[in-house]
Amino acid sequence: MKIESTVHIITPLNRVENFGMLLKSVDNSFHIGNVVWWVVVDGQQHVFYRDITECAFSSKATVNILLSPVAGALAGHAHRNHAMRHIREHFPHNDWIYFLDDDNLMHPGLVPTLQSTSSDVVLVDQIFRRKYLTFLTRIRKADPAKVRMNCVDTAQFAFRLHAADGFHWREDLYSADGLFIEELHARNLIQFINKPLSFYNWLR
Repeated sequence: MKIESTVHIITPLNRVENFGMLLKSVDNSFHIGNVVWWVVVDGQQHVFYRDITECAFSSKATVNILLSPVAGALAGHAHRNHAMRHIREHFPHNDWIYFLDDDNLMHPGLVPTLQSTSSDVVLVDQIFRRKYLTFLTRIRKADPAKVRMNCVDTAQFAFRLHAADGFHWREDLYSADGLFIEELHARNLIQFINKPLSFYNWLR
């Protein structure tokens, strides 16, 4: 029987008011199994820790709360690095990493897609809602010609941990997601999946 690699979902959490909706969307992926959610908060924000711990008790999900040593991390990048260091120390490097920001929702089709591919890095299409006409959507394609800064969103890509060995998120640059995917692209073959399996800032 095939055992799928674990999918680690990392969320740097600042918008604690969104936690309940995030939790519900992640819960929808847990019927598949082999999914772990890492919620990273500032170590100084004890009220966040208490509030989200109480909420997580009602979940089917495996929710792990990490207290980051960095307060006020720009765009959560230091929190992403903190979680990745922790996962590297305790889990197989063949496991998947996916970043779910605290203004977004998990697409229910992403986890089964990751667990059915042998690739090391995937880039998927992304669904946008119009700012004022929210019932209208458009798609950002996973495009091999646009794997660069300001053209790829954090929620569009996932990777196996060993694909990012030796580098991390730049913590002083807001758009560091573009640099990170550029580095992944330089070191690995990316599987481009032209299916809408990610959302863009869905909770804004």
